[in-house]
Amino acid sequence: MSAFKANMNDFFLVMGPTGSGKSTAVERRLHSCTSTVRAAQSFQLSDHSINLVDTPAFDDATFSEADVLKKISDHLASTYRSGQKLNGIIYMHRISDCRLSGPSRRIFKLFQRLCGEEAFGNVVIVTNMWDKVPPEVGAEREAELETDQYLFKSILEKGGKMFRHNNTVPSAHMILLHLASKSPVVLRIQKELVDQSRSLAQTAVGVELNRQMSDALDSRAGIFANNPAMLIREKAEALKQTMEVIEALEAEKAARVEAEKELGRLREEAEKTKDAGTQNIVHNYESGYRLSGIIYMHRISDFRVGGVSRRNFSMFRKLCGDETLKNVVIVTNMWGEVTLERGAARELELATDDLLFKPVLSNGARMVRHSNIVSSAEAVLLYLIHNRPRALQIQQELVDDGKDISETAAGQELARELVKLEKKHREQLAEVQKELKEAMKAKDTQTKKELEHVRKTLEDSIAKVENDRLRLSEEYAEEKKRTDIRVQEVMNTFKEERESRAQREQELSRLIQDLERENRISAAEREDLLAQIESLQNQQREGFFLGLGKILDAAFMFASGAALLGGFGNCI
Repeated sequence: MSAFKANMNDFFLVMGPTGSGKSTAVERRLHSCTSTVRAAQSFQLSDHSINLVDTPAFDDATFSEADVLKKISDHLASTYRSGQKLNGIIYMHRISDCRLSGPSRRIFKLFQRLCGEEAFGNVVIVTNMWDKVPPEVGAEREAELETDQYLFKSILEKGGKMFRHNNTVPSAHMILLHLASKSPVVLRIQKELVDQSRSLAQTAVGVELNRQMSDALDSRAGIFANNPAMLIREKAEALKQTMEVIEALEAEKAARVEAEKELGRLREEAEKTKDAGTQNIVHNYESGYRLSGIIYMHRISDFRVGGVSRRNFSMFRKLCGDETLKNVVIVTNMWGEVTLERGAARELELATDDLLFKPVLSNGARMVRHSNIVSSAEAVLLYLIHNRPRALQIQQELVDDGKDISETAAGQELARELVKLEKKHREQLAEVQKELKEAMKAKDTQTKKELEHVRKTLEDSIAKVENDRLRLSEEYAEEKKRTDIRVQEVMNTFKEERESRAQREQELSRLIQDLERENRISAAEREDLLAQIESLQNQQREGFFLGLGKILDAAFMFASGAALLGGFGNCI
């Protein structure tokens, strides 16, 4: 490792879906529920100064994917313009996930487009939560992630690495040291925004996000077209969420205003009480009292030294002065709340960080452990009572130099902190107002776009239904015309058959009448014949042949009548 490299700061971007463990990554140095891009406090690892940059997740429930991309891209462009490059990009993934879901796949695709293939060699995919799955199941999922072209294979083929993080300090340090050995890299989005002066929408990740949003919008429009009630419900829910965001922002705004009021009140209170405090310090000093020791207490259970703690310690240093630091003891307590290994690591960090206790220890102060027992406390006091008594810097400034408290080093430090705090509050208040306007504008624009898309889809559907209705109407008219013609033909045929049947019935009636008439005639002739026979029998005087001839004639006539009757019967 070159001396130049050893003096360089190493920057690492941490990304991943919500719940992937970004916030607990690398010994819990990052904040949870990240809503902005921000850097954690730097720390020393071997000869590297490690700087972790936390990012909000693309699937954050509070912000849209476009908002998240804007936050990340603004930070990356700004740092690149200032000459800062990344040594590594960490992508967190839960091995406990049984599969890479649709949203996770979309997020990972955005991550790839944001980095660009040229930066894949500086990417580390960190799988965590191994304690939540059996080892064989985790190994099987790991192999699938490594070999699937649509998952992590594309990055691993370009030089990226995949590490297991088992939630221990050595595991996190191994990952960071691997990335720290890499040469700094420029991400694709940084080149596009800064070097090529593209807009965010023209970048590869911007184009990909726009495509994903369009696909989702088309899908949603199809659903809403078939179920307008769902659109109404969703818009009502979106409006409700918007109002909740507005209420939250208004509450935060009110809190900022209240903080400003509190700041003013504290200033007034400090002004009222400074005389009493000054008199106490001055009186003790003028009475000849000197301090053999100053004890500064620090909880080792705190996983980081926050802003308030840093300001307190900075004030403590200004109050003591460098000459009095030889009589200072920094006492770490609450060791029972952490493991010995973790406590020792934090103790080392506190002792070696230039922004923490290192400058004080370098000027003669000591750091000791207090194990919450009497002998431990006595050891601290026995060490201090052997020191040569010394005056605090603020005592010398107030008494010997005759300064006002506002002119002392501690007073000036307090004034700077108050100015910084006031500036911070005003900036936060302005940011809240800006976010409020942007949230309202974004919601209006998104809603208008969705409704316009749905309106067009519904109009197309209505036009299609109208065309289908007209076509069906025309087809019905044509079919009705053809049916009417067929019905008329059937009616005509039925009429002809009815007339023909009437004619046949009329003819049959006439024939029946003729038959009946003939039957009546035959009956009269038969009676006449019988009468003649009877007459012949009574006329004995007539000759045989003459009577026989008459009988034959009558028989012939009877036969003719019977033949005629048989013919009529056949006709019937």
